[in-house]
Formats: sequence, C-alpha cells, structure tokens
Amino acid sequence: MKIINDFLNNRLGNKGRILEQRENAVKTQSNTNSGDNINKQGSINASNIISKLGFKPTTELQAATKTLVENDVPINKDTLKNVEDFLSKTAGNISHKLDTIKTMANKGIEFTASNLESVHEAIHGEEYEDVLSKIAEKFDSEFSDKIKSKTDSISQDLSIKEALHDIKEILTSNQDLGKISRIINEKISDKDIAEKLQNVLNEAKYIMELGNKEEGLLKLSQILDQIDGQLFDKDLSNFLSHEDLNSIHGLEQVLSSMDSSSKAFIMTKITKEMGLAASKFKDLKREVIRNIDTMTKVANSTRSNVHSQLKGMLEKSIDILDKAILKSEITLYTDMKTEKQLIEMSSSLAKARSLLSKGKNSEAAKIFDSVKGKLMKLNWKPSQNKIIHSATKESMFSKKATLQNNFVSNLSNTLNNLQNQQASARNTFDIFRALGLNYESEAAQKLAGNLENLSKQDLQKNLKAIMLNLTEGEGKASQESSTNQQIVKAINNLTGQQLLSKQDSNPHEQSMFFNIPLNVEGNLENVKLFVNGRKNNDKIDWENASLYFLIDTKKMGATGIKISSIDRNLSVTIKNDNKNLEGKVKHLSENLKNNLEKVGYNVIGLKFTDLNEKNRESNNEVKAKNEFVSSDRLGRKGFDLKI
Repeated sequence: MKIINDFLNNRLGNKGRILEQRENAVKTQSNTNSGDNINKQGSINASNIISKLGFKPTTELQAATKTLVENDVPINKDTLKNVEDFLSKTAGNISHKLDTIKTMANKGIEFTASNLESVHEAIHGEEYEDVLSKIAEKFDSEFSDKIKSKTDSISQDLSIKEALHDIKEILTSNQDLGKISRIINEKISDKDIAEKLQNVLNEAKYIMELGNKEEGLLKLSQILDQIDGQLFDKDLSNFLSHEDLNSIHGLEQVLSSMDSSSKAFIMTKITKEMGLAASKFKDLKREVIRNIDTMTKVANSTRSNVHSQLKGMLEKSIDILDKAILKSEITLYTDMKTEKQLIEMSSSLAKARSLLSKGKNSEAAKIFDSVKGKLMKLNWKPSQNKIIHSATKESMFSKKATLQNNFVSNLSNTLNNLQNQQASARNTFDIFRALGLNYESEAAQKLAGNLENLSKQDLQKNLKAIMLNLTEGEGKASQESSTNQQIVKAINNLTGQQLLSKQDSNPHEQSMFFNIPLNVEGNLENVKLFVNGRKNNDKIDWENASLYFLIDTKKMGATGIKISSIDRNLSVTIKNDNKNLEGKVKHLSENLKNNLEKVGYNVIGLKFTDLNEKNRESNNEVKAKNEFVSSDRLGRKGFDLKI
C-alpha cells in the first residue's frame, strides 16, 4: 500500500513547498453564517483555524487542515465538517484517511462527503476485484468456475496465435524452417493444428529441396492464413450484408438464443455501423491526403521555418487519425493490422511536426510523402473476429436479460476481452468504456447534442450504468442489503477513479489512476494503473509520459512495471522480489522492443529491480519509488490511450 501512497501523493501534486515560502503570521477570516473561505499567510496555526470555524481541534483534524492549507484548498464550515465526519465516521486506518485527504488536495478534488468516500474507496477500500467477484457470485454462483474454464482455451488460443505470428515473421525474413519446426513443437499445444502445420512444413521442405523455393514457401504461408482465419481475425474483402453475416462461423452460435426480432435488430445495427465505417474511412483518407499535399507543397517551397504556418493543419490531421483509432466505427470493426498502420501514420506525422519546429522542412516533406503513400494503399476491411465480438456485446443486452445477468455478462466479457482480444488502443478504450469510466462524460456529451451515433441504450451498456440501475427502482427492491452494499462500494470505487483522473489544474501536466480487473489463470486480480504525462493539445503527450502498473498475483507476488517515455525514448523497469521473474520474461524483450518501435518509440532499456529493497527503507526507498513520480523531466485534457 505504501508504494501507492508514495505515487499518488508525489505524482498528483507539487504544492508541498508552498509552506517554506510563507511568512510567520496567519490571518484568518471566517463568517460562520456566510461560510466565507479562510485566507492564510505564513506559518499555519491549524488549531486556530479549526476553532474559529466552531470545531474541536483534534490531532487528526489539525493534520488534515494543515494539508488543506498547504495545498491552497479554500476552507469553510462545510469543508471542515465533511473532513471531520470522514475522519471520525469512516472505517479504517487514520493514516490512510489522511493520505486520501492529501491526495484529494493535491489533485484539486472538491471536499464533499461523497467525493471523500469515493476517492478513499478507490485508493484504500476493499480490493476492487474482490468486490466485483462477490457481486457476480451473488448473481451467478458458477461465475468463478466459468472464468476459470475459459482461461485454458483462451491461453491456448493466445499461444497458437503467438506461434503463428512468429512463423510468419520467419517466412518474411530468413526462412529458417528448422526454427519453424521448433516453434510448432514448443508453442502449439493443439495436436491437430500442430500435426497439420508439421505435415505442410515437411511438404514445403520437400518442394524446396526440388528447387522450387517460392512454391514451398507459398504452400506454408497458405496453411498459416487458413488456420489464422479459423481461430482469429479473418478479413472480409466485401461489404457484409445480412446474408454475409449469417455465413460467419461462430456468429450463429452467439445469436442462437435470441428471438428473431432481436437477432434482426443486431444484424441491422452491425451492417449499418460497418457501412458508416467504410464511408468515414473514405472521408478520412480524402481529408488527410489533401492536408498532406498542402503541407508538402509549403515545406518544399522554402527553407524558412514554416512550423507556425502548418501547425494547425498538421495537428488537425493527427487528430483525425487519433479519433479514428479510438472513437470511430473504423477501428470498431477493422483488424489490428489496419489499426496499427493508422497509429504508425499518426506517429510519423508527430515526428514531422518535430522536424518542422526545427526548420528541417525537407525531412518533414519526406515523411509526408511516406504517410500519403501508405494511406493511399490502405483499404478498410471488416474483421470477422470484431464482428462476432460486437454481436456478442449486443446480445448481452437483449431485452430478455435481467440487470443481474447483464452485470455478470458484462464483467465476464470485459475480463475475456483483456485476455482474448489483441492488444490495441481501440480495444483498451472499449474496455474502459465497458467498465463505465466514460459513462458520465458520454452522457453529458449526448445531452449536448454530440455523439449522435451513440443511442441512449448504448449509454447503458457498461458496468457503472448497470450497477446504478441495480441500486434503484426494481433492482434495489430485489437485492439483499449485503449485495447492495457491495454494489455501492464498486460504484464508489469507479467514481473515485474518475475523480483521480479528472483534469488537473496544472496546465502542463495530467495524472490519472485506474483499477482494472484482470483474469489471471482463472483468478480475478486487480491491476492498479498510474498515468502521468505532459499535456499537449488537451491530451497526454504520448512522447513524454509515464505509466506504472502494480499487480499482486499468487505465483509471482507483487509486481510493478514502470514504462517511461521522454521524447519517444522508452525505458521499462520491472520491479519484483521473485528472483525467477527476470529469466521468465526477458526472452520477450525483443518482441516488446520491435512492437514498440513500430509505433514510434525508441526502446533504450529494460531493467529488473526489487520491488521492496531490503535494508534500504526510509529515504532511500522513497527516493527509488519517487522515480515513478518525478515529473521534472517531463516539463509539465483527456487520456490518449495510444500510450
């Protein structure tokens, strides 16, 4: 828990030095009728402030008041009343409560009773995954068994997927057939698939020995595509009608339990969304290519610095690509390859922006030409896997399903997607939406007339909306009080995460905090994610950002993973006290490096250290942990999930 406190209270604010700059006197003005704020200068007499507002200056309340003053939080009777009630009535460790107050003050979160409860639940409450498990078990006694049974098949599929990817990489590079054979034997546990691949590999070897190398490699490549299409994403070159959808393997099973009208509704919706995606992709290509042509012409026409002249158009082009990646139907239905290409193009344009700012026009123009060429060749095609995933999500929220069923289905689907879906910006964004972290934001945008393609029903298809409905009306009446208490805990946890991820008052820096449930070998675990980065055009600047993941698993114990990027130079630090971890994961480093470099990062190091350094507590430990939180190197709205 200490590492969480260190991170939040150093990362979320930088106001602790204010006290040193103050004079020695304190002037307070209070009006208990009007609730005027306290003004303060110099050293802090917390007891005096508390007494003047009519409260008893307990040790705990004095410590809390001092924290508020140090962080420039306006203090009135209502604020102090909420803090006093929180300290005296909320269950738990007093140091944890004071830590919650410090975190809220640093972040600039309003000190209402509900905010205090929510932030405290997110940071110091019952483990999030335990709360969710208890709710799910109440609604479905077989919930734990179900997620365990799915884990084996998911792990097997991911292993096969990784093996197929490795074999394809070999075919496009050194064509080492011996290495391919070893991958088949070591990584593919499905006997039928392994036998099929080995037979074709032997046949390909024979053909190549006869002098027809191309035919042998083609035969092997074709069988890889065939297996890949059966298990995972299969690109469909033609636009899909209802009849086309009916032919997709696995889709009928997803929709089989639904009545004909619900099935027809889902098919119509998916078809409509894919048509919209195809249209939007054409518009995207046209607008970005037009902008690139203009920017290339200007960049080639002069040696003068044209950054200020092209900045607006360049930022707009990057923004178009980024929105397509995260929030449009384009990546909702297309394959991972297309999404990665869009990310690479956005990254390349960001690099061109940097070159233009340095007056390197010709180099920027070359990047423009490269991006244009790639974009012109890129065609949007729907992915079979994404279609089935979308249909599965829609079927979960059919009219016949109860709120309880919707909760279990949504949680199970989210856990499975974290494992079974390919890692991507869009998939990550959709998981955050499914948890309900965007619920209020999207509801407000809908009321404001934005998000016209998002229906009122779609707004309710997330964990937070479901839980809110469960605590109201019929849902409340049908639930036992103990279950309701767990639901309220989970809602408060989500709200606390949202508050800790709200816009920072600091114009240069943004911090965020999330609890992410994760299925680890059939056990529901929780990943704590801390994000900090420089703000850039209302986003976190992915070129200058830090992420810190903290997870505690049965096999490996507590593990921290720090990922830091400074001007695209990426360093990864893995902190764990298990000496065997380095040997188990180091072989993945080359793959990690290659994948990150494809989207614009330069990986400069992978380091393994202890999570808890023995015999080096106090200053040394805090100093080490503060590496995760120091933001001086970053220089200083919204969360860019491309990072």
